Amino acid sequence: MCWLLPELIKFGAIEPKYAEECKDEVTPGTSTFDVELMNKEGLSLPDGNPCKKIAGKWAVSEEPPQHTGFSRGNSQSHGPPIVTHEGEGSAWSTHGYDGSDTEWGAGTTYDSTIGCSGREISRDMKAADWAHAHDTVDGVMDITHALYTLPCALAPDGEFAPMGFGLSFSSGDICESILDRVLTGAKFINSQVSIENSLQWAKDDTADCNSLQNFYARTFCDLHCLRDTVKTGDTAILKSLEGAVDVMGKNTDALLEHYSANLQDSIDGLKETTGSSLLEDAQTMRKKMDGMFLEMSQMLSTEVMRSSRSTASRALDHFSALFDDSQGFQGGNASTLMPLLFQETENLHSVISLASSDRPSSAAQVASRSASLLGEMQKTFKARVHVIGVYHTLAQDAKASQSSLTTMARQAVTSADVLDEVRHESTLSFLLDLDRTWWALREHLDSYIEKTGEQTKAYKSSFMLLDSYTAAFFDVCCCCWCCYYCCCFIVVV
Repeated sequence: MCWLLPELIKFGAIEPKYAEECKDEVTPGTSTFDVELMNKEGLSLPDGNPCKKIAGKWAVSEEPPQHTGFSRGNSQSHGPPIVTHEGEGSAWSTHGYDGSDTEWGAGTTYDSTIGCSGREISRDMKAADWAHAHDTVDGVMDITHALYTLPCALAPDGEFAPMGFGLSFSSGDICESILDRVLTGAKFINSQVSIENSLQWAKDDTADCNSLQNFYARTFCDLHCLRDTVKTGDTAILKSLEGAVDVMGKNTDALLEHYSANLQDSIDGLKETTGSSLLEDAQTMRKKMDGMFLEMSQMLSTEVMRSSRSTASRALDHFSALFDDSQGFQGGNASTLMPLLFQETENLHSVISLASSDRPSSAAQVASRSASLLGEMQKTFKARVHVIGVYHTLAQDAKASQSSLTTMARQAVTSADVLDEVRHESTLSFLLDLDRTWWALREHLDSYIEKTGEQTKAYKSSFMLLDSYTAAFFDVCCCCWCCYYCCCFIVVV
């Protein structure tokens, strides 16, 4: 029976499922990045997730302008509506110190963090300009005050006495006092301008993003995604490896079952073709040899001439010598010994048939039988003569006759010996049949042992191939792991 090759199971690697906040669509720098999607996914995360700190949004609302007066009992409002912005999470606004308009931004990206740092530098430069202007104006006012107070020191004292008495005063002191009050007012204005600038600077700096804070938030989110990528990738690799081993085991079992079934079918077919033919040949030869031994037994049961009897005796001795003590079976095979046994049996049958065909004449047969009977009678007479002790001379003659008759009787008894030999050969043939059956079974056992050895070699070869495949697969997995961790190390650096 021809077994079809089994359909092998195909293996597919498990695709890792990363966290929603770590996918390419919400990761800056990728081709599919969308900042609005990043803010939406980040704000939906639970508290404690570091990626929630990088998301933000602005809520814009419009309010009517403030009331400025009443007309006929109705309030009057003038101007455009007031637009208000309410930020949530990582939301900021830029104020153009460089003359640009205010922009509203949300979400922490690498570019936005660099932008925050640039605007911090520009605000620091603006604060330095304001401080320089304040200090410069303050110094100018001090110098101006000093210059203007110099003429006051040279001014003469004044008197007012229209009636010979009155008031006297120092005009220099009055001049310096007036200039001091003017200087104090100017410095107050200069300080108020500096205070207002500092307050506005602080408001703008607070409304804008902080580069250090954004850097930490972005870094913590990236580390969170890196950890998720490593854990998810490791889980996918382990599951893929487990699936690969399972698939490989099932495919190996299917292939072994397929080839084992083919091997068993081949053994069964060989057993049916060879075993049945050998058994049939053995049974046929056995039936023929049984028939030939039966015929030879019948042939030898009749009277055979002395010359033919010696020929048959030599043939029987030769047949017995060939297969006596099972020497003809040592180191041989049943398939080769059966034809030899059958051929020798045919030769013996031919010799016995030829010997039995050369029979004596009827007169010779009667004489032989008569001699046999006379011998028996002589034995009886001899016994009687010895009992009664009469006719001693006759007894001597009877003894001579008895000796001759005994010789003839011995020659006649040779046919009985032949029958015993035939019986011996029949017994030997039975033993040969039994031994032949054993060799027939031994042939099947030898064939089974040979096929079992081949099957063992096939199993050994299959397991060696499986071991080589497992070692190669392990090397590939190690290479994949090394490449994977190298990539992770590069990303972290």
